[in-house]
Amino acid sequence: MSMRWTFWIAVVMGLASVWWQACEQQSPYARWVAQARASGQRHDSLFLGIYLGMPEKAFYDHCLQLNRDSIVTDGLNMTVEYPLPDLEPQATMLFFPKFEAGRIVELSATIGYNGWAPWNRHLWADSLLPKVVRILEQWYDTGFRQMEVPQCPAPCWVRIDGNRQILVYADGEQYVRVIFSDLDPKK
Repeated sequence: MSMRWTFWIAVVMGLASVWWQACEQQSPYARWVAQARASGQRHDSLFLGIYLGMPEKAFYDHCLQLNRDSIVTDGLNMTVEYPLPDLEPQATMLFFPKFEAGRIVELSATIGYNGWAPWNRHLWADSLLPKVVRILEQWYDTGFRQMEVPQCPAPCWVRIDGNRQILVYADGEQYVRVIFSDLDPKK
């Protein structure tokens, strides 16, 4: 075998080894995302009739109707306020979507107890977080996994169903953040 062939075989084997190690070192989260996206499944439903891919005008019209039906109200800073009926003590969710090309690709929600105060330690985010996860598990009839996620600044609970990803984490002492996103917004 010539030196040239030996060199090229060594290069190819070296690249294959690097590729294999990169695949092996992929985080559990990255593997889950890749597997979910490869499934080709679409799950667009969020809550209250809102869904990923919903046109911007349809979102505003829908929220206007929810407001007329006394289900939601205007929140702070252009958010929609939704009192969560399934939580005790009472908590409220503020949410608003991110639009791309006139359609919802992500929806960020902030949930906090209505009676939160620095001295009400039992109403801090760390006690609210497991309750929010349980409610979301009921809404979506599926479990969440706790894992490290690059987008989360804190330990995160995650659910991925096809294109729909739901991230849940404590955002400081007062709030729990929930981020619904489309992992494949192009479809």
